[in-house]
Amino acid sequence: MQGKVAFVNERPWNGKMLYSFKLADDDALYVCGTSKPQVTKGDFVTFEAKSNPKGQMVVDLNTIEAKKAEVVTAGKGNWGYAKGPNEDKRQRTIEWQAARNSAIAAAQVVLSNGALKLPAKESAKYECVMALIGELTKQFFDETATLGEKPKEAALPSVENAEPAEAEEGEPGDEWD
Repeated sequence: MQGKVAFVNERPWNGKMLYSFKLADDDALYVCGTSKPQVTKGDFVTFEAKSNPKGQMVVDLNTIEAKKAEVVTAGKGNWGYAKGPNEDKRQRTIEWQAARNSAIAAAQVVLSNGALKLPAKESAKYECVMALIGELTKQFFDETATLGEKPKEAALPSVENAEPAEAEEGEPGDEWD
């Protein structure tokens, strides 16, 4: 057997201490009995084990070879990925995906609140929803390029300048004023 030690277990039983360990990506628990194995979490180990009548995997302690876990520290600078010609493309792809996810969420809010009236024809509904998601994606994606810049006042809608919505038939209108 071989693998990386996921955990080492010790527990009292009948006045004695019992030891076992488990390997990462392995469901078996490897029992060592009352002898403490010379392994720690993170070690890469090789050993022999046999199944006992209870179905437990019993380790032959004389066969354990452990390579101690090495501590790796992060370097400075590049935040975990290599910088190069694809860095900008990678970042833009991430920004596009984020914009798409935000657009889908915004479209769900718009549609669930009835803020957009869909056409009666089923195929036209699909096209309308996809067009909405497409427009919102582009808008959100473009906005990522202007972060930190003051937006133009005319480009932003204003509640004060908005025209009042017309009441549809059967809805309350001016009588609520």
